Amino acid sequence: WYIKGGMYAMAKAMEKRFLELGGKIVFHANVDSIHIENNVAKGLVVENKTILSDLVLCNADFPYALSTLFKEQKTRGKFTDKKLKKMEYSSSSFVIYLGLDKKYPTTVHQIRYAKDFNKNINDLFASEIPSDPSFYLYSPTQIDSSLAPEGKEIIYILVPVPNMEDPSMNWDKSMTDTFIASMIDRLASIPGFEDIRSHIEVQDYYTPQTFKQQFNLHNAATFGFKPTLLQSNFFRPQAKALKIKNLYFAGTSNHPGAGIPIVMQSAKIAVASIKEDHPL
Repeated sequence: WYIKGGMYAMAKAMEKRFLELGGKIVFHANVDSIHIENNVAKGLVVENKTILSDLVLCNADFPYALSTLFKEQKTRGKFTDKKLKKMEYSSSSFVIYLGLDKKYPTTVHQIRYAKDFNKNINDLFASEIPSDPSFYLYSPTQIDSSLAPEGKEIIYILVPVPNMEDPSMNWDKSMTDTFIASMIDRLASIPGFEDIRSHIEVQDYYTPQTFKQQFNLHNAATFGFKPTLLQSNFFRPQAKALKIKNLYFAGTSNHPGAGIPIVMQSAKIAVASIKEDHPL
């Protein structure tokens, strides 16, 4: 199954429906905190201005929300700084976007595995950038010609890399440039892609630093809390994770877990909880 225009088209469709239902979207406004009075969520503080609401649904990354948007420690329940530090976090990701001036004989999806997959996984959680990383290769223009000019191609490379819990994983310019060059070399080693370097017309990338700064992902952990036994199912933060009335959560660190379809389920669970607590 594929949404024409890619996942961005889904986001735009949701925005359109939200506005049709009377919703209002405010862009470029930083949320300072969740406004709580007597253990009841009353709204948000946005750029020093309090905006009151009937309830609050928070889809900021859960550990970021707890450590940044709650001004009183007592409202965080068991999720103290010490508790959040002890929890285990997933890997991060490095994403490279390429606009190519020719078509390539490839498939929509490919996963290229490291020769030593166990070492690859172990490196991710030992703050070692894998020398032979597994990666995901995505080319939506194989089935959706609307995404690129005629005769041209889009390639997206997603590489799991260590998160930024270790300060050495700072992803400065030198580290970033070296990693991109190594991944383009790996792409060029795939049969059919040997001439890839000479056909890159547009290049962009997201580093772990991007995920940390732009999306407020704690430790730049792209997939939130690691799905260990004691951080999954009922042990994972729920839609109503705190004993604060009218406060709900959805996102990658919340139940049921990471990945777009699963995060959408987390939103569905949060909405079901809201409807149960606030019947029309």
